[in-house]
Amino acid sequence: SKSQGVAFTNDGGLIIVRSYSRNPNSSAYISQLRFYKPSWSSPRADKLVYKNDAIKVLSLPPMAEGAVTVGDYFYVIYESASTPYLSCPHKTDRVTAFRVSDFF
Repeated sequence: SKSQGVAFTNDGGLIIVRSYSRNPNSSAYISQLRFYKPSWSSPRADKLVYKNDAIKVLSLPPMAEGAVTVGDYFYVIYESASTPYLSCPHKTDRVTAFRVSDFF
């Protein structure tokens, strides 16, 4: 699956972490954060809420794994520095933090 994680903001924003290749020669090697503003208050005729088009897409280091929102920030973790993936040429052994207001 391309989606590795999901987080929600206090005002209804949706953040999806996408990462799906360990091959540095692949165009899919770089991870992405995609930001959406779903129409929670107006579901469609089929009673589903759709995420709508991404309002912003941000490129990240490879192998982004998950995200969590805490207060005014969201945090992204990576699996590239874990033991099974030590052959990854671009390891990220940090958690990255972003201010939610910079994206919504």
